[in-house]
Amino acid sequence: MSNETQRTITPAPPAAVPPPARGPRHEFATTRPPDAVQRYSTGERLTHWAVALAYVVLFLSGLAMFHPFFYWVAALFGTPTFMRILHPFIGVAFSVLFFAYAARLWRENLLDPADRRWLRNMFAYINGRDEARVEGKYNAGQKAMYWSMIVMV
Repeated sequence: MSNETQRTITPAPPAAVPPPARGPRHEFATTRPPDAVQRYSTGERLTHWAVALAYVVLFLSGLAMFHPFFYWVAALFGTPTFMRILHPFIGVAFSVLFFAYAARLWRENLLDPADRRWLRNMFAYINGRDEARVEGKYNAGQKAMYWSMIVMV
């Protein structure tokens, strides 16, 4: 062995890591900035998700009735007979909930002159040749989707 002094290399202390946050699991809901604007009311959110759930149930049950390949989906509803009974009732609930939700929003979805400008410049914006404009609660694309859903449902 040589007479060299052996040096012990000690690793640097780990960086200070903040302790995990304590408190309720839904803490994100309480950290909203004080000047934030609530875009949708609680009733609008509940109606939206009820419509979405009804749509998924209708889609799955309709798929099972549409083609024999998807008949296995009927097992999600218990029995095929129960699924066939449930489907029309969920369809009525979907329609009622959708139109209740849509009736609340129709004034905000009327097209105005700014929306026509938005539609003319839509492709320029998509291709990066135009800047995004400040719109109201909904832009013209969202309003067009609203009216197309009214027609389709």
